[in-house]
Amino acid sequence: MNQETALTIVARMPIATMHDANTLATAFAQAHVMGAQNPAEGMLAVTLIHEIGIVKAEATYHIMMGRLTKKAEAILADFVKAGGKYKILQRDATGAKVVASMGETKDATFSFSWDDALQEPFVYAGSAKDQRAELKKPLEQRTLKDKYATPRSRMQMLWARLVSDMGRALCPSATDGMYPPEEVSDFDELQPKAGQTIDTEEVKRRTTATATVNSTNCNVCPDGFGEFSGKEWGMLPDDVLDAAAASDDPRLTIEHKTAINNMLKLRRELP
Repeated sequence: MNQETALTIVARMPIATMHDANTLATAFAQAHVMGAQNPAEGMLAVTLIHEIGIVKAEATYHIMMGRLTKKAEAILADFVKAGGKYKILQRDATGAKVVASMGETKDATFSFSWDDALQEPFVYAGSAKDQRAELKKPLEQRTLKDKYATPRSRMQMLWARLVSDMGRALCPSATDGMYPPEEVSDFDELQPKAGQTIDTEEVKRRTTATATVNSTNCNVCPDGFGEFSGKEWGMLPDDVLDAAAASDDPRLTIEHKTAINNMLKLRRELP
């Protein structure tokens, strides 16, 4: 079964029972939807797609070893939506470097070089113990993981880690509390041991918080804002919307601010 077939199934078959969900989970695993490799990860894909839709799920997230991850390009997109700016100074096999601004932080420099990475255990092959042992060897005798062995793959890995670090430092909400798949693939605690599988209920637990956040109606003001609570953004005056768009209140997510800015843009473009 290919991905197109799996997506046709989700479009035509509503999830009315747990049996429906399990059928979809198996189909998604066979088609590797969102990177799912087994029915447990397929269930994670089913849960998220049911909450936010296939287009947003595929564009934003990826499943890696039973954990939901957020793509580096999606982190950058949400960083910009939240008002951040960045300029790429370097993006190649020897390193990644950007200058970024967000809020009161102006022109902060973030960099991660291949020389920096060589001092960390995660670039080397083997278990955590093996990786630490590699660090004790002369550099020319160390064994790299395959994904760090070629220039283009190395560039992608360095870039993803830089974006993750920048997002976490300047705009944590842009990461949704997640890491890029390139970074998660190096997490030793997520490496399945021989004969070990990831439980479906554990996978569902890992995605519940994210699915809940993303299923919130971002076209209305959230609770806790007095007379404005529950009102659609289109019902509120421009000065209130401007204040909300600039607010650091954690209850106002990136999705809320995107809806607010879209409303303001629409109003200001009208004759």
